[in-house]
Amino acid sequence: MRVLAYYKDFGNVEWLVLFESKLSTLEKQILGGDYLVNRGPIEQKVLLNLYPPISKEREAQREQKRKDGERLLETRIVTTDQERRMLARALDQSANLSAFRGDNRSALNGYWEVLKLLEPLVLKPGRSPNYVDGELFFRDALHLVSYFTDSKNFNRARDYLPNLLVIAERMIVSDPDEPEYLRWRARGYWQTAVVMQGSGSLQESAAALKSYVETERDIHRKVANAVTRQDLIDALERSAELSDSLRTNNSVLAAAWRQEALSLKQEMQRLNGEIVK
Repeated sequence: MRVLAYYKDFGNVEWLVLFESKLSTLEKQILGGDYLVNRGPIEQKVLLNLYPPISKEREAQREQKRKDGERLLETRIVTTDQERRMLARALDQSANLSAFRGDNRSALNGYWEVLKLLEPLVLKPGRSPNYVDGELFFRDALHLVSYFTDSKNFNRARDYLPNLLVIAERMIVSDPDEPEYLRWRARGYWQTAVVMQGSGSLQESAAALKSYVETERDIHRKVANAVTRQDLIDALERSAELSDSLRTNNSVLAAAWRQEALSLKQEMQRLNGEIVK
């Protein structure tokens, strides 16, 4: 069972595993016995993990996975998709640790290696990428773009920028009904607007802002709730503010975005029974 944890900052999503629903043959046999059959699902999983044969099996699996990860990190040789995924995740963890320690060069090299490893899994024509591979690819591409954007190296940021929208569009094609992929598209357009503004490509920045706002509108139309409404309000206000700095005769559009944001706020107040000022 996987739970998606929502972060307000641009709709980033991470995931936590509460307990695995995939069971081995031995686990199925034990769960079918009299001792656990009438227990709740979480209690079943807890007690199952305490059962000595299962505990021993799990420990052996973890140890083998650790050894496989060390071997792949040392050799960088992958022969299967699963090994490719395993190495990509090991490199991602190592890069995150390097970033935490302030070793930006190692972190950036690690994120770039992850993209190269996952590219055949998520961008190969005719292949439908899965969520986990696509999410890791998008996240590490975003790490690269964000680093160079924050350090004002906008030309380098532009080198990695296309990865964001490419993977977002690939995932949308694979599952058009999944709103999370629209959030990836929105984040890609926002990053494009910021990078283009920083590099002096003001018309491209203005175009990306329009696409960013429209994508957030699409999300709110698809999932009409308080969270997506607030995301749209944030997008409208954020885009209006950035638009003011572009000097591209966008003042009318910026004013319209601010008015739309105000209308949405008033709608939210009415729904909450608050006094509208």
